[in-house]
Amino acid sequence: MTFDFKNFSNNSNVSDTICNLNRSKKLFFTGHEELTISANNDKKEAKVSEIAYNILFKYKNNPKMILKFMESKGTKVVYCPALAVVLKLLGYDEGFIPKHNGFKAFILNFLTSLLADKKIVLSDCMEDVLIICKSNLSLYFIAYQFHHWLSYKHKLPGYDSETMNLFRNTFNNEHTNMSVLSINQILSLKDAIDRDKQAVEFVRKFVREQVGAKQRLQSMLQGQSVKI
Repeated sequence: MTFDFKNFSNNSNVSDTICNLNRSKKLFFTGHEELTISANNDKKEAKVSEIAYNILFKYKNNPKMILKFMESKGTKVVYCPALAVVLKLLGYDEGFIPKHNGFKAFILNFLTSLLADKKIVLSDCMEDVLIICKSNLSLYFIAYQFHHWLSYKHKLPGYDSETMNLFRNTFNNEHTNMSVLSINQILSLKDAIDRDKQAVEFVRKFVREQVGAKQRLQSMLQGQSVKI
């Protein structure tokens, strides 16, 4: 069978449409326009931020309770400053790391168990884990990681192992050549970027409305002028 590339490329109803149908956000590109059908995804995003806000508000004076909540839902929380170097060498970032498989997962499993648990684990499957290397935990760090974790638990796109690797490799490498990425890789990268933007915006909103409001109130009680 001979493939007629010329007719295929001239068929505007077929050839110029690319879509990421496997993802919860349906994104279609055509030669003339972009159509996004994401009502269901947007509802999930709003729900995640609402739940995160309520829980964070409840435990803002005792943020470690949020970590205990994550542990109760099956996510291991590891405190180990020595892992900072390991994470950097393997290309991971401190914080929430979703479940994944592979050689790096094997190394991370082994070194995490060696440095933190003292019980050697030899497995190429790294379960959901929150790795903390900081000696002093800030509410902002926990809020950011918690929002990511909650988005993952609600199955928002951008947390599969391939996408996470692509995201880390792209933004931790100043020599990344974006032009070599396929359209599916670009769409996957967009998912990961969306999740990160939402987490950052959530932290900003919470700090502005809760931490910032408290500071402004304290300033007013002390007779200082404040911007509202």
